[in-house]
This record gives sequence, C-alpha cells and structure tokens, in this order.
Amino acid sequence: MKDKKEPENVPQYLPIYMCIGLSVGMAIGSATGNIAIGMCIGLSLGVCVGALLDTKRRKNADSDGNSEENGENSTSDKTDESKDSDTENKDGE
Repeated sequence: MKDKKEPENVPQYLPIYMCIGLSVGMAIGSATGNIAIGMCIGLSLGVCVGALLDTKRRKNADSDGNSEENGENSTSDKTDESKDSDTENKDGE
C-alpha cells in the first residue's frame, strides 16, 4: 500500500475551529449562566465544522493529486473537447 503524505503548507482546520468553537461556547455559556453547557456545545460545533473543512480539503487535494499522477491535465481535456466540436462543425458544413 502506498503511503500518502499530507502537503506541508496546507492548513489544518480542525484545531483552529475547535479553539474558535470553545471560545464562542464559553462566551455564550457565561452570558446564559451555564459555562459547562456552552463549552460542550461550542466545542462540538467547532469539531464538526473543522472536520468538515478538513475532509473537503483532503478530497480536493486527492482529486488534484490524482490528475497530476496520471499525467492528465484538466485544461488539456477542455481543449480536446473544443477541438472535437470544431471538427464536427466543419464536417457538418
């Protein structure tokens, strides 16, 4: 099995949104008088948002990496399609 390496310069969203969610949850919890519940809700929302963004980032990185590994380029696909449509138009005239 091939080991996949994470790109070094790509941000990790999970810890960032955990901290943001915890902070917002503490603020809401202190305003409502129940810091513990606010922390739990804020942390869980932060983890959900961070995990969602990390998953989305990994999908985009995987799809970009696969096309480069296979030697395919999305711009070349578009030009090939336009060339095909041009030849069809010439044949039809």
